[in-house]
Amino acid sequence: MELILIGAGGMCKEVISLIEDINRRRAVFEITGILDDDPALAGISFCGYPVLGKIRPEGVPDGSLAALCIATHRDIALRSRVGGRLNLAPERWAKIIHPQATVAADAILSPGVILYPGTRVAASAKIGLNAFLYYNAVLHHDSTLGDYTQVCAGVMIAGRSSIGSRCYLGIGCSVRDGVKIGDDVMVGMGAVVTGDLTEAGKVYRGIPARCD
Repeated sequence: MELILIGAGGMCKEVISLIEDINRRRAVFEITGILDDDPALAGISFCGYPVLGKIRPEGVPDGSLAALCIATHRDIALRSRVGGRLNLAPERWAKIIHPQATVAADAILSPGVILYPGTRVAASAKIGLNAFLYYNAVLHHDSTLGDYTQVCAGVMIAGRSSIGSRCYLGIGCSVRDGVKIGDDVMVGMGAVVTGDLTEAGKVYRGIPARCD
């Protein structure tokens, strides 16, 4: 399947590595190019693949899939805005599941989900559109992640938890079972979430996690 990567940065390098690992086992994806808004990158080769120009709907031809390779703590809604600009049908977003990720048979993965090596998605868990889990993150049973949410390396989300859309969970943070995190919330690295976090646009840090 032909694949266009969105964003030529650090996450793009990692996703290329994931895809190469997948293709070593069985040829699944053919990366045909990368879209990025930086005009200085247009026409150059990035990790061996051409940067085709700015991020625009016509940059993803009919018959191709896209992968959203944008991750940042500086603007946690950026992924959602870029995805919205492309205005692709959900099925046009590729699921990229590394061979060393583990997904329960009844877990639900929406289009665009990216799972890095060592991730674990447990029974009856659900992950929304264009959300991703970095290396060794765990989503336990009956928990949910909203659309475009970023889960960084080593994050542990206990069972029956609900994480909203466009959230950012920093490296190594932990979420207690049954906790609800609302939309547009950022959890700092190493934080321990023991109760609901509901204020959109806020950053929560520490043990237990508290709003700045």
